[in-house]
Amino acid sequence: MSTAPTGEEQLGRRVVLVVELDGQPLAVLSVLEELLTDLAAWEESDATDPPHHRAPLRLPAPLAAVRRLAAALGPTQRLDE
Repeated sequence: MSTAPTGEEQLGRRVVLVVELDGQPLAVLSVLEELLTDLAAWEESDATDPPHHRAPLRLPAPLAAVRRLAAALGPTQRLDE
């Protein structure tokens, strides 16, 4: 068994198999992105008078992760509407 990197690995890329699920993951990610965007807007509007009974949600990181995942999956999924 060879441990030499393939051409793809030499370019810093990794080959992975992604199951084509007719765009279902993208639909879920789209809804999740919309919810996180709405929560971020509500949290931003609370910034001037924040509620004292909860910690901030810190939504930029999860929202960015959802967007990266959607961008990575996008080319692998069909959107049949």
